Amino acid sequence: MAANDGTCRRRVPAVLARAARDLVDNQVFMALANGIPFARMMFRRGGGKVFSCCGTGGGGKPLGHVITSASDVTTRERPAMLSALRIHERILVAFFAYLTASAFSFPLDLQQRLVVIPLNLLVVAVLSMLSREGTGDRSRFLTQVRDWIPCVLILVAYRESGLFFIPDPTHRLDDFFIRFDDSILGYPGVLRLLAWGAPWLQRYLELSYFLCYPIVPLGLASLYLVRNKATDVAPGCSPADARPLAGASHDACRRAAVERFWTAVLLASFTCYLLFPLFPLTPPRELFNDVPGPQVAPVLRGMNRWLLGRYAVGASLFPSAHVAATTAMALAIRRYLPRFGLVFVLIAASIALATVYGRYHYAADALAGAMVGLTAYLVSKRWLGALAPVSLAQSKTQRS
Repeated sequence: MAANDGTCRRRVPAVLARAARDLVDNQVFMALANGIPFARMMFRRGGGKVFSCCGTGGGGKPLGHVITSASDVTTRERPAMLSALRIHERILVAFFAYLTASAFSFPLDLQQRLVVIPLNLLVVAVLSMLSREGTGDRSRFLTQVRDWIPCVLILVAYRESGLFFIPDPTHRLDDFFIRFDDSILGYPGVLRLLAWGAPWLQRYLELSYFLCYPIVPLGLASLYLVRNKATDVAPGCSPADARPLAGASHDACRRAAVERFWTAVLLASFTCYLLFPLFPLTPPRELFNDVPGPQVAPVLRGMNRWLLGRYAVGASLFPSAHVAATTAMALAIRRYLPRFGLVFVLIAASIALATVYGRYHYAADALAGAMVGLTAYLVSKRWLGALAPVSLAQSKTQRS
């Protein structure tokens, strides 16, 4: 029985990876087939079907043809439409298609819908344009834009997901989560540790929470070390991307690292955003204006609260998207840069602790976020299994 349980646990990432791949291959295709290259698609209210709103649909379908499944387009047309998009770009298109459909299902006012729908169509159009123009050596600038544009789109997705949050005035879930927090933050050992480390431990934790904003771009920038350290053999590239030329191999290695990075981060973040409407939680910082342990001058805390007051959606995500994204990011970086990745693992753990200490999230949010981040990384690892890791040790061995 124990051996069977272990086998089942090992199969979980593979099953999730296959399910996610099938979802993206089919749902993204239906969204793209009705709009690429101009993202001309809308969702029929109530039916949830995608249809062409002007001109001809994707794959040369006539005006008004409703595409309800991938079988509506020939197998010869489907690869041509999807092959230009990277895996993480398909995830982005799928999620923004979900946001567009949700704009008709949730009680948004007309002004919000008039912002969300055109904005999402613009996102799909931009991704489509970049997939055509930002390939190979045709435009190195647009290739770099493809790498970095998810940094902006993930914020857009967060803000739009917040529109679907409906507060619960009874705070029933908050009362349940608070009891778990009190059992942790009120533990004598935790209070002694906070007293012993004051004020520097508190300042470190507040600084760590602030790092949850720039840490993803910093992690992406670190992956350019993979390109610089890569060898001509390019062991981290898929066979389709590897080329005999040294420059091309370096670029292929970087693309492999960036692809795994964004696939893990987006799967983790979007999983949390999808669960947004199901857990109407109020941020504990709004219910409690205190933090455990000694009180410290609130310089860094004031900065964090100011940022949250300006740009947060006023709700507590369960699981925590900050913790999920940074966990997935750190594990993805460590796969390519083992030693350097340990720094990001430490930062990700510090962010998780800071979210609980500063009352930015409940402890259950942070724990669930870490589990989502780990799962997203494992799924992306199995999903992109052909993109083998490039470590500095391998590079040194190849050079020697």
